[in-house]
Amino acid sequence: CTEAGLTEGKHCSVCNEVLVAQESVEALGHTEVVDAAVDATCTEAGLTEGKHCSVCNEVLVAQEAVAAKGHTEVIDAAVAPTCTEAGLTEGKHCSVCNEVLVAQESVAALGHTEVVDAAVAATCTEAGLTEGKHCSVCNEVLVAQESVEALGHTEVIDAAVAPTCTESGLTEGKHCSVCNEVLVAQEAVAAKGHTEVVDQAVAPTCTSKGKTEGKHCSECNEVLVAQEEVDMLEHADADSNNACDSCGKELGGATPEPKPTPSTNGCGGSILASIFGLLTLAGVTIVLRKKREE
Repeated sequence: CTEAGLTEGKHCSVCNEVLVAQESVEALGHTEVVDAAVDATCTEAGLTEGKHCSVCNEVLVAQEAVAAKGHTEVIDAAVAPTCTEAGLTEGKHCSVCNEVLVAQESVAALGHTEVVDAAVAATCTEAGLTEGKHCSVCNEVLVAQESVEALGHTEVIDAAVAPTCTESGLTEGKHCSVCNEVLVAQEAVAAKGHTEVVDQAVAPTCTSKGKTEGKHCSECNEVLVAQEEVDMLEHADADSNNACDSCGKELGGATPEPKPTPSTNGCGGSILASIFGLLTLAGVTIVLRKKREE
């Protein structure tokens, strides 16, 4: 490639006379071949483009080293673990060659944080719930609460109250002994009012007091019109025999003559005395009634 050549010649091996002279042949020159450039990577150096002779392999243009680029770091974000799934620590990789620079490590799942869901007691009218559990972090139901049927009412009879003369009564009713809800309302029954009975007047005599007419209730015995006391009558001596015509009591003075035996066809002194007593009682009764009216 770089040196000239010679054509074939001849000479005498005894006397060395050149029989056919050798002629000079020019050097061929190099046959160039391109040595392709090699790109540098993140971790390995590259080469510039070069050339060499394909015949003698002489380097015509030397390839020069190109420094490695180094990694282009990208952060791989950490993944928080959940109650049921594992997480990852933060890591790094190269965005060019994807080589892992800092490996992400697994972080164990946290597991559930149990919270008790308190049981709800069933009432007479509303269903309840059994005790349950859920996770306070992710709210997953761990133990489902089940419905408990309403208890229903426990009936108690509210006894009827009979009305009296002055106070109203009540019909029979019902209520629940657990929640006190009224199931059958008691209704008012009107008071009956008094049942009047006349207390007969008692006429006074010369030996006992009398009473005015009164009234009371035959059901409850309440006094509606009180009987008032009437003073005793004075002794009467119509025949002036010093003895009471009604009771025969001696009134003093001369010895009284024996009273005649009452006849069946005449009006004796005892009859007159009785009439006088009744008239007096009637007068007293009228006076007392006027006073009450006033």
